[in-house]
Amino acid sequence: MDEIAQEEARERARTGRRSQGAAEILRAKPHHRPKEVEGSNKPRFHAASASAFKRMWEAYREVIAAFREASVRLLEGDLEADFPEGTFPPGLPFVAFPSTVLAAARGQPS
Repeated sequence: MDEIAQEEARERARTGRRSQGAAEILRAKPHHRPKEVEGSNKPRFHAASASAFKRMWEAYREVIAAFREASVRLLEGDLEADFPEGTFPPGLPFVAFPSTVLAAARGQPS
């Protein structure tokens, strides 16, 4: 912690900026919205390459199409409508992935 505090102190000295104190943080309005925000939308997912992104995007579109089709069937009264794995059907339990599809997250403890 001391190393981080010293590093931040050097950065503030270099830039001339000051850190917010406790009183200033407590005065902040929690529901304040900035007048301007970043203009770019955040990606739905990240991929290591353009081809991997394209495959993920196509799979995403397939899941959305299947979900919409199943939703229509459900609205028509078909309680046996097949929703895609990994989705939350409206008013029904979560449709789990089969255990063979799940992969361990890279860099995360197992």
